[in-house]
Amino acid sequence: MDEALAEAVFAEHARLEERLTDPAVLRDHRLARRMRRAVAALENLLDDIQDGETEWDRYDPYDVVLAIEAEPADVELLWHRYRDLAARRPEGWRAEPLDGEPGGRRRAVLAITAGEGGPGAWSLLKTHNGLHPLTPHPVPGSDAGPDAGPDAGPGVRSARVTVLPHADEGVALPGSERDWRIDLYCTRSPEPPSSITITHLTSGARFHGQAATPREAHANAVRQALARALADSITADEPAHRHLHPGQEPKRHPKPIEPA
Repeated sequence: MDEALAEAVFAEHARLEERLTDPAVLRDHRLARRMRRAVAALENLLDDIQDGETEWDRYDPYDVVLAIEAEPADVELLWHRYRDLAARRPEGWRAEPLDGEPGGRRRAVLAITAGEGGPGAWSLLKTHNGLHPLTPHPVPGSDAGPDAGPDAGPGVRSARVTVLPHADEGVALPGSERDWRIDLYCTRSPEPPSSITITHLTSGARFHGQAATPREAHANAVRQALARALADSITADEPAHRHLHPGQEPKRHPKPIEPA
């Protein structure tokens, strides 16, 4: 038994149990769900430690921000595939577009949130990070992710999928307010959605949000920026790091995800 790991798990379990008594945490339903999943995962991990398992990915209970980059038709196909994957999970998963519908674009971003019980979205989708070959005629709604499989030949289309753990309340945007520019986009369409892009002036990183109101669009852009800030803070000694940096591409094919 790894006593140091067990002690760390006990300490984290106690911290989360205390946080779950905070009314401010309970009012944030997404945060409270994630913390309850974390408590359950830590209790299961203690059993695994007894059996000699010593790896703890602290982000397994987390929700995710998932970006798809490919040709527009493939972006739309995979966007619907991930949305349908979430809808079929029996634990109450949800997929929420953060930058609008994907039609005609080469990039689209979803937030995928898990339910009260069961695994966190990061624990199942982290293996999808990387560049994936696509089948000529993918099966809509497949849980296996976008991979074509080991027999994909040369010239097969590809898509890049980036999965980041959704940032918790302790993560802040890098720099100060002066380091960020906010651009609001307007269209001539009747009752158009609000589109906002925030740009980190130091690095040039841009995050686009779209929603019914400017406030919601800004929040969607910030969610993406915070997820990136969290991912950038994860060090090489943490298990999540190897999934965020899958190494040489094409990466290994992720295992299919079967509904529980």
